[in-house]
Amino acid sequence: MHALLFANVIGENVGSFSDKRIPLIAEKVDGLDMDQFNSCYDSGKYADRVQQDFKDGQAAGVTGTPGFVISYTVNGLTKTKLIDGAQPFSTFQQELEAALTEAGAQ
Repeated sequence: MHALLFANVIGENVGSFSDKRIPLIAEKVDGLDMDQFNSCYDSGKYADRVQQDFKDGQAAGVTGTPGFVISYTVNGLTKTKLIDGAQPFSTFQQELEAALTEAGAQ
């Protein structure tokens, strides 16, 4: 589903993932139980969680997709580092190693 969602982007903020398009994209997923999918999707069961994730991302400074937040603890204080946009593996490796070093894990 993840790959199909990204393959079906028609533009930014133009309805790529509207309530009409999501089920049409889902129908292309091999082996997906569409009755179960539609029941879950239509119920809004996870709407509150999605909205909270959105708010948490905004609070962390995420402004687009993809956005990644690394959270770690140093001397009892929680620290965060934002990695914005599509970045190479080396960027993640560098940031994670720096966080581990700062946290005293290396």
